Amino acid sequence: MTSTVEAFYAIDFDRCLSDTDKLDKIFYTLADEEYPQLDAAELLRARNEVEDTGRTFDQIGALQKVFNESELADFLDVFINRAIKEDVLSPSARDFIKALESHNLQYGLVTFGGIRWQQVKIKASGVDSIPTLITDHTGKGEIIAKWQQADGTFLIPSDLTTKELYVKTVVLLDDKAIAFSGLPQAARGYWVQSTTKPLLPSQDGTVPGNVRIARGLEQVLDFESL
Repeated sequence: MTSTVEAFYAIDFDRCLSDTDKLDKIFYTLADEEYPQLDAAELLRARNEVEDTGRTFDQIGALQKVFNESELADFLDVFINRAIKEDVLSPSARDFIKALESHNLQYGLVTFGGIRWQQVKIKASGVDSIPTLITDHTGKGEIIAKWQQADGTFLIPSDLTTKELYVKTVVLLDDKAIAFSGLPQAARGYWVQSTTKPLLPSQDGTVPGNVRIARGLEQVLDFESL
């Protein structure tokens, strides 16, 4: 059944819905304390070196250099079970999701990175029930532009909905300026920035005029009157 609604909220995962620093602490503490075959400090250095340039670090590939597939699966299961016991979402993330649901608003995760590692982190954060689109393209605005139809509405891809869904606008939430590249004028966005930490080099940049800076998801709630 086809339906048209007002908006779809496309939410980034890393450093937007999730608290990446908390996930990192669990991951690298686990690697350092319980898996001596892993050089946790070197893993972190290599990742930072790659991500500072705006690229995505192949975390699974790095682990596969040390573990066979069975060992890797076991390690990832331990990580998931360790993280799921803690709240690794960003401040106000649960309130934001609850507000969207209470207003019957459509939403999903649109996240950049390697498929398997993103799936692991999303499961470890306890939000794997949220429809998710994982992309290897940094310009999410350009992806959203491809959803736009001749009449100006947006057709949400099947990864993000269980029905044929058209919306009047897409609201993109992301922590990286580059994510908003190519965002259509009929869409809008929130550049979600930390309330306590400076921008990382990979987050900085310029955004189009239909994107508003929000200090955390709490401010998005205020701006959207949710």
